[in-house]
Amino acid sequence: GAALALAGVMAVAVVFSTDNPFNRRGSRLIQRTAAIFDLKERSASDRWFQWVTATLMIRAHPVLGVGPGNFGSEFFGYQKQLRSERRYAEAFYMDAGHSHNEILEIAAESGIAGLGAFLLILGTAGWRVRFSPAPARMVGLAAGIVGLLAHSLTMFPLRLPASGMLLWVFLGLLMARADDPVARPLGREYHPKGLA
Repeated sequence: GAALALAGVMAVAVVFSTDNPFNRRGSRLIQRTAAIFDLKERSASDRWFQWVTATLMIRAHPVLGVGPGNFGSEFFGYQKQLRSERRYAEAFYMDAGHSHNEILEIAAESGIAGLGAFLLILGTAGWRVRFSPAPARMVGLAAGIVGLLAHSLTMFPLRLPASGMLLWVFLGLLMARADDPVARPLGREYHPKGLA
């Protein structure tokens, strides 16, 4: 199970790091990943600026945040405050509706209380899977959740309806099936022998 997942990740990395028919755009996964942390790149410096701005919001409103959905409307005031610091004076002016980091955005909008509730839900799901009678059967759902959360470190997939809903569906399915020792395939009715 885990070896197969690792082999799949390795195959994707090779496909998107080499010249081949599946990689016609010439994408380089390793170079693109490294560019996330290169502040000379515009997208990286913009994200860094958004993250620092989010931390200012968290410091100013630590318990309940600035309010759900208010990151974008509060961004300009904090952007102005941040530009007064010499190292950010040259940063581009931007209209940021999101922080490009879900953890920071949840903390900025909902405070430590909201972030704590979100992490409690994730922790409860992880705990239930870990101690489930059939944890190996939960690997697919757990991998989907981990993938969405990894993506949310540099983007805002939970704010987009399709991917945001996907996280909650994965969590719901995972939580509903974590206590099921048989973990039957979804969509099939279970009929014990002699009762069908």
